[in-house]
Amino acid sequence: MFGSPKPRLSYEQLLLRGGLLFTLVGVALFVRATYIRERSIPTPAIVVEMVERPGSSNAPGTRLYAPIFEYTDGDGDSHRVEYATASNPPGYGVGQSVTLWVDPDDPRVFRVEGGLDFWLLPLGALGFGVLILLGAFSAYRELARENKAPSG
Repeated sequence: MFGSPKPRLSYEQLLLRGGLLFTLVGVALFVRATYIRERSIPTPAIVVEMVERPGSSNAPGTRLYAPIFEYTDGDGDSHRVEYATASNPPGYGVGQSVTLWVDPDDPRVFRVEGGLDFWLLPLGALGFGVLILLGAFSAYRELARENKAPSG
């Protein structure tokens, strides 16, 4: 009535699709980070406060801490921005100096130099995708070898 059922994906197909997905996400994040870096202005900033946030639902009662950075732009205007990434223990301390890469058109858009979201996340996703793709190609090669083996 509904036609034949769709064939299930093989292990090799799942690896290939997962590897392609992670590789594409890694490339997209890398291109985005490069675009932000080229467009933004490196700006010295200071951690002026730590904001407490509730932890994940997997760990009730856990507290995470996000820094609030203060910097002065090229026009002499002071800005306070909260980092989207929170951690426990805190990744920054009050009074710590950092470099922010700030979008000149929107002072709320920034990245922390050396921050997880700047290079580590894009390169990690890209590397993981490549590793999965290598596993998929290895699995396909093994499958082809098994199919060519003479039956005895």
